[in-house]
Amino acid sequence: DFTLPADGSVASAVLVPGRAATVTAGGAAIGWLGQLASAIVDAHDIPAADDVYVAEIDLDALSARAPVDARRASPLPRFPAA
Repeated sequence: DFTLPADGSVASAVLVPGRAATVTAGGAAIGWLGQLASAIVDAHDIPAADDVYVAEIDLDALSARAPVDARRASPLPRFPAA
């Protein structure tokens, strides 16, 4: 789920207001995503014409909220097909 807060509180120091959201799972905030603020983009010599989007998601919190039957992994093949 994505939530767009009215007060612009999602990582307000690094993201563009109105282009940010909180990522929620089961009603709990587990991360955020949005467009990186121009001051930060400029500080890293990224062309101003490029929109940079970033995200942070707590994978432990996400995994804890996943259904038990969804938590399975298969080993990768030792010799994958080319």
